[in-house]
Amino acid sequence: MKRSLCILCLLSLFYLQLFQTNIFSKEITIRIHCWEGYAKPYVENFKKLVKEKYKIDVNLKITNVSDPNEFWNLARGKKVDLISPAHNIPRSPSWAFVDGKVAIPVDLKNIENYKYLLPVLQYN
Repeated sequence: MKRSLCILCLLSLFYLQLFQTNIFSKEITIRIHCWEGYAKPYVENFKKLVKEKYKIDVNLKITNVSDPNEFWNLARGKKVDLISPAHNIPRSPSWAFVDGKVAIPVDLKNIENYKYLLPVLQYN
């Protein structure tokens, strides 16, 4: 389940990146800051999928979390494109991710398999 959620997040970011950059570009770079093990095991399959489906080479620059404050600092500093914080971090009053327009929430209408997640994970 963690793998599916990670892939869905990566695909969501890919679509956002595609429309924010030159859509006709043959190569894009996505900077990801996430917990260890969330992205690196899926890099090659993701790159292959994007190349086959969209004819675009994806470079992924992945850094791992050592302190939860990094999500806020890197996102606010526009040094990452995708973050994968624990559910409590974006909801914390300490970091105004959405209200401060530092990050946008995932549009669940674009994730058709979301309905298959356990309710406790949907809530989080």
